[in-house]
Amino acid sequence: MAYKAKKCDNCSKLFIPISSTQMWCSDCLLKSCENCGKQFKVRNKSKFEKSRYCSVSCKRAHLSKIMVGEKGANYRNGNRLKSTVMCDNCGTEFRKDNAQIKRWKHHFCGRKCQIEFYQREENKLSGEQSPKYSKVNTICEWCGKTFKSYKSTAYEVRFCSMNCRNNWQSEMMRGENHYNWRGGITGQRQIDMARKEYRHWRISVFQRDKYTCQICGDSRGGNLRAHHIKPYSVFKNLRYDIDNGITVCDDCHKKIHSQLDIQSDPQYNLLMKLRRLAEMTSPTESDGE
Repeated sequence: MAYKAKKCDNCSKLFIPISSTQMWCSDCLLKSCENCGKQFKVRNKSKFEKSRYCSVSCKRAHLSKIMVGEKGANYRNGNRLKSTVMCDNCGTEFRKDNAQIKRWKHHFCGRKCQIEFYQREENKLSGEQSPKYSKVNTICEWCGKTFKSYKSTAYEVRFCSMNCRNNWQSEMMRGENHYNWRGGITGQRQIDMARKEYRHWRISVFQRDKYTCQICGDSRGGNLRAHHIKPYSVFKNLRYDIDNGITVCDDCHKKIHSQLDIQSDPQYNLLMKLRRLAEMTSPTESDGE
C-alpha cells in the first residue's frame, strides 16, 4: 500500500512513509552505535533516545568496558574488585577478588598448587591441626572408654564401636527390657538359638564339616542344619561343644528325628545310628535301574 508524502516532524523534510504511524524520515531514524560506531536504523522515534547499540553483542562489549570498579552493578565496598596476589606454592602472580583475599590466609593459582602445598609435612592440616576439627571427648556407655566424636552428634553417639553396642544390646535389651517383649510366649529353645553363643557354635560346626552334610554329602546353601549328637535338652553342658555337633541336610535331619528315639535312649552312640541311616538312604541297584 502506497502512502502520501508527509513532512518529517524532526527535520521538516518531505518523505514517503512506509507505515501510517511513521513520523520521522529514514535519515532522522539513523543513529551511531556507541561501541563500534556503525550506523543503524531505529525502529521509531519513541526508541530513538534509548537506542545506543546496533546489536546485543555490542551492548555487552561496551558495558564490560565501562561497568568496572565502582561503576559495576555488583560493587560492594570494593570486595568484588580484583587485586594481584602471589601463589604460595609456585610464586605465580594472578588476580583474585578482594573478598577472597581477606578471607583466606594462603592463596593459590590452581587446585594443583593447593594440593601440593598442603601435602608438605610442615603445612599438613590434619587431625586437631585442621581448621575444621570439631571433635570432643565422649565416654562409651558400655566399656567406659573415652573416644572422639563430632560436636553435632556427641549427644547421639553412645558407644565407641559396633562391638560395644552389640554387647550392650545383648545384655540390656533382653527379656522384659526388649521392645518386642510379649509376656514370655517364646520357648526357651528359641531364646537360646538367638544367642550369639549358639550362632557361633553353629557356624563353627559348618566350617569344620566344610558346609557339607555328613550323611549324604549335600552342600546346597540354606539346606544345612547343625545337629546336636547328644540331645540338647539332656546334655546342657555340651550345648555349645563343637564335638557334639554334626552338619546334616534338612532331609537327613528330619529322618534322624523321625527314626531314632533319642529322648528314650540318650546314652546310645548316635554316630552308629547315623551310619546305619546313611546306608538306608544310599541309592540301591534297583534305584540305578
